[in-house]
Amino acid sequence: MNKLIEWKQRLKKGHMFSIICVLLIIVAILGFLLYKKQREYRQASENSYNMAFYELVDYVQNVEAYLAKSLVSTTSERGAETLTHLWREANLAQSCLSMLPVESQELENTEKFLNQVSDYSYSLSRKNIYDEDLTQDDLKNLKQLHQYSVELENTLTQLSEDINSGRVNWKDLT
Repeated sequence: MNKLIEWKQRLKKGHMFSIICVLLIIVAILGFLLYKKQREYRQASENSYNMAFYELVDYVQNVEAYLAKSLVSTTSERGAETLTHLWREANLAQSCLSMLPVESQELENTEKFLNQVSDYSYSLSRKNIYDEDLTQDDLKNLKQLHQYSVELENTLTQLSEDINSGRVNWKDLT
């Protein structure tokens, strides 16, 4: 009888050991799956940040080009068209900028700049549509905005090169 009780206790210990091993294996598998999902999520986030950033760079380049074109537009019809494109590109750049996880003074200034370009180009395009000529102050302001856009484009290009080379990543910027 003693041997039977002893055998049952060994069986219980062996059974308990098996249950613990199975639970540890399940926990390890779940941990691995969670880690893998987190890595996939991080990669997807980084991809969307990269897409938004490179679209922002493209739109800022377009803003710079349309600002340059608006300075040399000879007719109010052509000026209205160019300024309307400028308004659209600045708005699209703003939307891409808002998708980025970076919050800094520079980014806030970039957003303000794009907002100013958007609003100003819209008002000037309306002026051109109603056959009003742009004043010297308007052209002076456009020239100044163009200079700022060139600086912004250079900064974004440098940041783009840093991201491409791996010197900067989104985790550092957030």
